This record gives sequence, structure tokens and C-alpha cells, in this order.
Amino acid sequence: MVACRAVNAIDWKLATTPPTTLAGVAAVLRFANEIEDGGMEWPSTDVVGADGWHYQLRATMAAAIEALIKAPAGKAVLS
Repeated sequence: MVACRAVNAIDWKLATTPPTTLAGVAAVLRFANEIEDGGMEWPSTDVVGADGWHYQLRATMAAAIEALIKAPAGKAVLS
């Protein structure tokens, strides 16, 4: 049970931490697919809407891309 909670916390950190490069966004999205392709699940996959893990992942990746688009050339750091 402790390991399950730890993995759950790490999964949520992944879903809510914006990557600082487009390559990072692609890597997170590919990793998420690899986990599912391997038959594993993410936390709260039965939740629809803003409280769901997949929703948070998509929102975080969209925000990261938007920040990267707005960043001056060579300044791919998110605030």
C-alpha cells in the first residue's frame, strides 16, 4: 500500500509538472503511452474532468507548449 501511494504521488507530479522544452513535452506524452501500452494504469483514470489524471496531464502539456510559444528565442524556461 505504501508503494502504491508513492507511485500515485509520482504519477501526479508527472501530470502537473510542465516540461521546459518541446522535446520534454513529447517525452512525457510518449512515456504516458508506454505505460498504458504495457498494461499499467494511471491514478484516477475513472475520473472525468479537472480532477482526473489525464485531464491534468493534457492541461499541463498544453500550458507548457503555450509558454514555450510565448518565450523569447533561446529562453525556454517556464515560470
